[in-house]
Amino acid sequence: MILLGCLVSAISACTVVSSPQALLPFDMDEEARRQISSTRVLISTNLDALENEKLADSDYWLDTDYIDQPLSGLEADIKRLKWLHIKKTLKLNAFLYEKIAAEIAGTQEEALLFIDMRYRMSPDYTALLATSHVSLFPRKKDLITIADAQYQDGKFPVLYRNQFNYEYRYEGGYQDEQSTALAWFDNDAAMVKKALGAAVKAISAMVVRDMAVIPTRPDPKRSGNRAPNSLYDYK
Repeated sequence: MILLGCLVSAISACTVVSSPQALLPFDMDEEARRQISSTRVLISTNLDALENEKLADSDYWLDTDYIDQPLSGLEADIKRLKWLHIKKTLKLNAFLYEKIAAEIAGTQEEALLFIDMRYRMSPDYTALLATSHVSLFPRKKDLITIADAQYQDGKFPVLYRNQFNYEYRYEGGYQDEQSTALAWFDNDAAMVKKALGAAVKAISAMVVRDMAVIPTRPDPKRSGNRAPNSLYDYK
């Protein structure tokens, strides 16, 4: 796995950590871009890691409604990538490997863009951390041939893959882990909702920017680098 470092910038009063960490160390084939005439989008989002033992005895819980509006914004942003020709979007409230594998294998579109969104607290509860893995799986025979020429391991070859990270810092004065953990959920989890919205918006912008202009990356056949399996590695 090759990590191309981090680009750190500020948005409002929060810290944004934007990889893009290039897990697939080569360009997406331009011919593949031209060939794609239909794409299905599959978005999985997982809030489970935000539920933790420090909150287990409290009255707080997370509702998937917290993330619905930000994810609608993500859908709209992805549609700006006209070359994908997006036809349909499906959202899952958890990472279900069998369901995702079945969607990839059974999609009627020529490609499937999979966006996995995960959220967790930092160990000391001073930040909400978001990570998104994005992969473009070809399903059209000619596109699979292009992907296989670059990446031959695993059941589902990919045309594109990247990872994006975002960090939303705790807004109040730090006290202790317990108090800070609970403070995130004060006022009907206002700070968690704000952080989730900011995370999706920032990552959405990163994904669109990265997929709009695929950066130059080393040829793995010359460098000897291998990309990890882009679906199994999520588990």
